[in-house]
Amino acid sequence: MKTIELGSNGDLGCRPRLIAAPGRIRIGDYVMFGPEVTIRGGNHRTDIVGRPMISVGNQPE
Repeated sequence: MKTIELGSNGDLGCRPRLIAAPGRIRIGDYVMFGPEVTIRGGNHRTDIVGRPMISVGNQPE
């Protein structure tokens, strides 16, 4: 499994920080970052929008 994946024609900008452990980061095609962007992958759920991560458990609702 790849932990960091960058699509076609992407530009990470100046001094990006990508931290994937223990998760995975996938960046699509034609994505451009500004300077000093930080992205952290993790093992939290991403299917519940509008609630803080700390209030969402690991089990499906």
